[in-house]
Amino acid sequence: MKTIKNILIAIPIGILTLCLIVIALPFFIIASPFLWIREKKFKKEYLEYLQAIDGSNFFCYNNRKKGRQYIEDEVIPNLPEEVEVLFLNGRKIESDKYDTKFLSRAFYGFKNYTRFPQLLKIRNGETIDSSINAELFHCINQDGDKNELYSKIDAFFELKIKTTQQQGTVVKTK
Repeated sequence: MKTIKNILIAIPIGILTLCLIVIALPFFIIASPFLWIREKKFKKEYLEYLQAIDGSNFFCYNNRKKGRQYIEDEVIPNLPEEVEVLFLNGRKIESDKYDTKFLSRAFYGFKNYTRFPQLLKIRNGETIDSSINAELFHCINQDGDKNELYSKIDAFFELKIKTTQQQGTVVKTK
């Protein structure tokens, strides 16, 4: 008896769903080329923007209560000056210097995202990212070595000045 009742309820819902799909299909077909063109234009502008800010380094963190205070007190003051800080307040990136619609695309395109904080660098018009969440919370929760965290940041951004011996002279490269 319950199966007949369930079938009688499912038939009108199925018919209604089918009607909505048939009605929406022409709108989708008409809108598709415009959406495709808009996405292609945005992608071109995004790639041009990445070229314009090539070489930029970002330390990205969010408003998560547990790590925010530690990040603001301990990590940010010790970041190399070449690294800029981006704060993600909820879903909104707070930046006066950078175009947030393009940075949003970079954030949603993180390939190595686990959780914030995230390191982001722009090289040759491409975004490269790395999460330092595990290292940060190891420092917070288990009194881990802060130098490990800073070493990972320096290694990711390749900011350490390296000295090499070349024909008897010391050459400094960045």
